[in-house]
Amino acid sequence: MPDQIERRLEALERANHRLARENVWMKRFFTLVLTLGVSLLLMGRATSQPDPQQQQAPPEEIVRAQRFELVDEKGNMIGLLGVTDAGATLSLMDNQGQTRGVFGVAKDNTTVFGLSDANGKPRVQVNAAANIAALNLLDGKGTNRALLQTRDDISALTLQDANGKVRALASVDAQQTTVTVRDPGENVRVLLGAKATDSSIGVADSSGNPRVLLIANDQNQRALLLNAQGQPVWKAP
Repeated sequence: MPDQIERRLEALERANHRLARENVWMKRFFTLVLTLGVSLLLMGRATSQPDPQQQQAPPEEIVRAQRFELVDEKGNMIGLLGVTDAGATLSLMDNQGQTRGVFGVAKDNTTVFGLSDANGKPRVQVNAAANIAALNLLDGKGTNRALLQTRDDISALTLQDANGKVRALASVDAQQTTVTVRDPGENVRVLLGAKATDSSIGVADSSGNPRVLLIANDQNQRALLLNAQGQPVWKAP
């Protein structure tokens, strides 16, 4: 039985590493789109001075261009729609010129949406691609705190602390549902798993060694206490 739980822990670690790699990829893509929005903003500021004669021109029914600027009554840019080699991006700014919202569609048809706070820090990031969709929430320091993602084969929710350490992970795939709780060192301390044939609860020590196991299926139930080497010291029945 300890081997069975250890195999589950190893499988969970592999899935967690895969989710972490995807999280890094999505963060890089979000950064690319936000950078694109800021670049378009800086490009637009150089040409955003209002022209009184142009303001008096009658509006066009159809306008074709690679960049559109939205300005307030004082000529300050508050919106920008632009196209670059990376794709198309819509950026919205506050009255301080800070980019607060970015919506982009890349050349590979990946769609992203980002919201920033008054300090320009990304706080909400949404990603949608052909095989993955994700929602990422960040704190005021830019640290990832909650990530919800789904793919064709798995859905997962990851919660992180202020240091960016994973503290809780819940995942669902075709074979099982798994929930883990981790300590500040990211060691798995509590594992809850459910499959079609059985369910289990494992409690580990600070080194990640399973110490308490509860296992139940249609035929029997078992409780085990293990020492640090994984050897049973008590079991029932």
